Amino acid sequence: MVSDDPTTKLAIGKTILDAANLPGPAPGPPPTPTSSPPPTPRTNSQGPFLDGVLVKLQISYWTGRRSLHSEDLGLNAEAIPDIFALGSKMIVPKNTISLFGKVRAKADYSLTQLSFPFPLSDAHFVPYTVLPKVMEALETQKVRFDAAVGDFLSHYAEYHEQLVAEYPEHKEALTRAFIPSESLKARFGFQMTFYSISVPRGMRVKAITGIRAVREAKAKQDAIAAIQQKYEIEFKRQMDDFLGQSVVMLRQRVTGVVKSVAVQMEKGDLNNRSLKSLRQVIQSFRDLNFMSDNAVETALNNLERSMPVGVGELSDESVSMQFVKALNVVEQVAKGNKVARVVERYGRKMILE
Repeated sequence: MVSDDPTTKLAIGKTILDAANLPGPAPGPPPTPTSSPPPTPRTNSQGPFLDGVLVKLQISYWTGRRSLHSEDLGLNAEAIPDIFALGSKMIVPKNTISLFGKVRAKADYSLTQLSFPFPLSDAHFVPYTVLPKVMEALETQKVRFDAAVGDFLSHYAEYHEQLVAEYPEHKEALTRAFIPSESLKARFGFQMTFYSISVPRGMRVKAITGIRAVREAKAKQDAIAAIQQKYEIEFKRQMDDFLGQSVVMLRQRVTGVVKSVAVQMEKGDLNNRSLKSLRQVIQSFRDLNFMSDNAVETALNNLERSMPVGVGELSDESVSMQFVKALNVVEQVAKGNKVARVVERYGRKMILE
């Protein structure tokens, strides 16, 4: 987990953003050795966005389908009732476009496993601690995607001919539906967008002169101030909801594995693969714990220390009892420690100017 020192977090966040060519925090003079770190080295309207960044993944690809028309089936359009829809037809074999769906699923999984769903813009919040992993995973899938697009387009006409040969009775309909390959390229896309959001700041009315004009300007400025306050309150509410849901989600990931291991222990069928999964979820919690859910992380650290290297060690009753006790403590702490307290402690980053 990243140090709670705000200066350290600021430096780490800026380094990662520079590497990703993303907008980072505004530069400033480094603190002198004798000075203490500033209590809030962030613009308060940034919310959690000095601890992470929003990532929006947009992947699109052609499905290999065209609209199905009545003449494609030798039917009279007037004979088809309005309650029926003809749907679509494939104009290339299904297996030629199946890889695109697999790549998108893998990319989506890579992002969701190392992030938190964000309530706006269909994006995910990625803590800086795992941003390099996320970028590497997504870049890997983008390379696969781009290679698959190139391969598909270079063989597209051939794939179409294969389908026509397989269904000669529908040759006319399939030929009529053929799309030139050069117009297909735009239907494939793999885009990653990295960004943060904040409440608009500094809304002002232009300076004017004249008593009446000044009064009108003041009224407008008061109205703007009210709007500003409204948006700040709504922004904070949405951020608090997001933070609370993120704490709950991260805890649920852990307790789900912990419960599964506890049940296996009770039944006597725990295996080394389950122990490996438990170690992985503990490390994942540390990586994603940007809000410093310290009570749960401490319980997980104790659990990790009590874990056997392999299931063979559980034959020792003292090892087994200590391990079971640590499992129970994690579950109790995750349930008993209030989520609101974690959000409240983190709230110093959510205060709006």
